[in-house]
Amino acid sequence: MRPRLAANFPEKRLSHQRGSVRRLLLLLFGIAVVGLGLYSVAGFLGGPWLVDRWLAQYRADGAGRTASRTTIRFNPFTLVGEIVSVELRDAETSAAFAADRVVVDFAAQSLTELRLAVRSIVIESPSIELASVAELTTFARVARDTVLAKTKIDRLEVTGGSLVTATDSARGFGLSQLDLLLTALDASSGTDGNLTLDAVTTAGTSISIDGLLTANLDNAGGRIQLEELALEAVVSRLGSPIDAAQPSGYLDLAADFSARSLLNTPILEITDASLDFSNLSLSPASGLTVTIDSAATNADLVAAADDEDLDLSGRIEADDIRVTIRDARATPPQSFILDDTALLATADDEGLSLILGGRLLDAGNAALTVRVPRGPAARSVSIEASNVPATTLSAYVRDTLGRRLAAGSAELGLQYSLNDSRADGSLQLSVRDLAFAQRRASAEPVSLELAAALLEDADGVIDLELRFATSTGNVRDALADALAARIAATTQTPFDTLATLAPDRGRPSGAVPFLPGDASLGDRALASVEALADALTARPRLGIRVYGAYDATVDREALARQQIELHVALATAGASLEARPAAVNFSSPRAQDVLEEFAGERLPADRVTALAERFLCDGELANVCERVYYEQIFNALVANEEIGPNMLNRLGRFRAQSVVDALRQRGIADERIELVTGNSVVETPFGIGLPVELVAATYR
Repeated sequence: MRPRLAANFPEKRLSHQRGSVRRLLLLLFGIAVVGLGLYSVAGFLGGPWLVDRWLAQYRADGAGRTASRTTIRFNPFTLVGEIVSVELRDAETSAAFAADRVVVDFAAQSLTELRLAVRSIVIESPSIELASVAELTTFARVARDTVLAKTKIDRLEVTGGSLVTATDSARGFGLSQLDLLLTALDASSGTDGNLTLDAVTTAGTSISIDGLLTANLDNAGGRIQLEELALEAVVSRLGSPIDAAQPSGYLDLAADFSARSLLNTPILEITDASLDFSNLSLSPASGLTVTIDSAATNADLVAAADDEDLDLSGRIEADDIRVTIRDARATPPQSFILDDTALLATADDEGLSLILGGRLLDAGNAALTVRVPRGPAARSVSIEASNVPATTLSAYVRDTLGRRLAAGSAELGLQYSLNDSRADGSLQLSVRDLAFAQRRASAEPVSLELAAALLEDADGVIDLELRFATSTGNVRDALADALAARIAATTQTPFDTLATLAPDRGRPSGAVPFLPGDASLGDRALASVEALADALTARPRLGIRVYGAYDATVDREALARQQIELHVALATAGASLEARPAAVNFSSPRAQDVLEEFAGERLPADRVTALAERFLCDGELANVCERVYYEQIFNALVANEEIGPNMLNRLGRFRAQSVVDALRQRGIADERIELVTGNSVVETPFGIGLPVELVAATYR
């Protein structure tokens, strides 16, 4: 039989073991409670302390920095931290960040993997102020390198944010509303995040982005949409090359995009873009506006930004658009509408180009090319138009020349370069079947009908090339001045104008040469008439006015000489009489007898006696003195011969008729020739000049 104590031994040992377990559990529980307490204390107190320590370090790292917060909370059990009314400001860089509330929900991986892992970050009403867009990239780069280098973020949400850069500059950029959602970003594994952004700029443009953001925050891509993008803002970012265009209006954009090097020098590439715009307005010059309406436009663009400017490259194409050009400088203001118009805008390293071409609403076609180089080089502009009704240009002609156009069609090519305020260029103008409106009551400084008749060829076409230069940059006024000067020169020196038509032929002139007292066309007169006939054939709208003219002194003397020669010839005639009297032979005894007879009948006796005594000679000079004596008698008879006005008028009329007959023989119609008598002659190197005048004949 066992002892009683031995029988109870197993129970006592089991009870002892149970007590040890209870003590161990109590110890572990105590340790857990203490640890949990310490964790709670560290969590509730350490989280705010760490944030305040970081804020203090931020203030200490730079002069002029301030940092503040209202409340910091951290729940160590839920791993949720909250900062209320946080604000950071750097007076030196004018950068500032503020938010009403920042809530961070840490993942348990933050404890197990000893790195920052976030289930979600919610930032409510953040406000960012920066001096420039470049500082925005610096801000993001610092955030990536210091906070997000190995961070995993399941969800980052920004609501009701705002962003302002360059607040004192017209080239600034701002967002008055910003909502952002970034999910599944893991910087340590390189997993790209899904990005959704909705924002409204301070200029009223709505921005929507749906795409991916790389883990290093340096690249992004996806789909972008802009609504009501103000064109003034676009131009201000592009800088000086097209500032003078002064565009206004809005456009909408939907495109695929790829953004690279966001944290250094951002490059944005837009492909498969659709641009919708209406009432796009440009003001390339004072009083001139260009309005463009379009349903859709395709574009492929690359924009590279730095701290100063935005470099743009790529192309924009548009078809079937309507362009309205209104020129308030004309009287009355003129409007031109181009339908079914195509547009191509390109940008590259050399500059910007714009090509626009379409059909004028009334009739004709037009094209515009503008080249804006980068740097200080001159801009170039080219405008071409064809089959344009001349009446479309009527207001400009009236402002320049004082008369409207009534009919005709025009083609023009205008090229010029602009360098600062200097413009140099030329205009090629071709007008067909031109007609002017009725002449005004007041006298015109120049005859436009005559100018047109001088310039219009046998096909009814006027071709002009006008070169111009101006230091004011006003191309319209420079063109008007050049046209007025050309018209004035054309009418003031009409024969010089005609001389350029056929320089290899005889040069037409304003006088047909005749010998004194002669109405027949000599060789030089025939050559002159030939040149006039050629010019009139080349210019079928020209007429000619031929003046019957004589010289009262030279022609009277010539006619008197012819009269005396005729009388002497009749008195000394033999069996036959020459058709035209020859010069008197003063050595002929027969001629001397006749001259003596005429002198006795027609000259005063004392005049004859004085001549005889003057030229009385003996010896070897007798014959010479005798011949000179009869020559002086002849001259005295010429001076004494009566030549009436009718004879002189008849001479002038016969001369004019000779010219008229010669022109008719060369194909010039009667209705283009006018004969006028009673005018004065002009001097020519070859004799007496019969004046001729060019006039507009049957101009419509």
